[in-house]
Amino acid sequence: APHAVATAGGPEHAGVRRAGAAGVVAAAAWIALGMDSTVRGGEMHYRDALVMVPWVLTMVTLAGVHLAQRDRLRRWGHVAFGVLGLAMVLGLLGDLGTVLDIAPLATLGFPLGALLWLVAMVPAGVATYRAGVLPRRVGVLMALLEPLSIATGVALSPIAGLHDRGNCSGGLEKGLVVLLIALVLRSVAVYRAERRPPP
Repeated sequence: APHAVATAGGPEHAGVRRAGAAGVVAAAAWIALGMDSTVRGGEMHYRDALVMVPWVLTMVTLAGVHLAQRDRLRRWGHVAFGVLGLAMVLGLLGDLGTVLDIAPLATLGFPLGALLWLVAMVPAGVATYRAGVLPRRVGVLMALLEPLSIATGVALSPIAGLHDRGNCSGGLEKGLVVLLIALVLRSVAVYRAERRPPP
């Protein structure tokens, strides 16, 4: 059975299920964007607009991770997820600024949002690992998501190149990680729905 035994049957299972579904779509979008960036390579500015789709869906997925374990997180874990949410909003605004060529708005995404996202994912992952509600691999994957994405981009740079914008080869790794997290959320949601007492 999933690690969600301690909070099985909670009314939040529908939200967790929707977050899992969003994660599956996000994963497909990340992988498609990563494949396009790798195969075609180069700096294509349309990707700056397209990346907002998996980014928003990933926000929903990570909100589901928080929802699934909120009763077992310590105070600092809630803070970590709050900072993570803020970082993702800043990243979204920054990407919008890049697409619309609004420099002050773009600055919110980089360096501010990007650094905050990189830092916040680690304590959020640690909090998830320590809460013990979801399989511990979810916490590990969260903590390593961005470092592994950067490493993927560097590893693929001989093919895709390295660019400040318009290339998302690291999306291949993000897609695989988000998919693994999404599948856990979906299984937890099903498990909780089955254990929910009848009305």
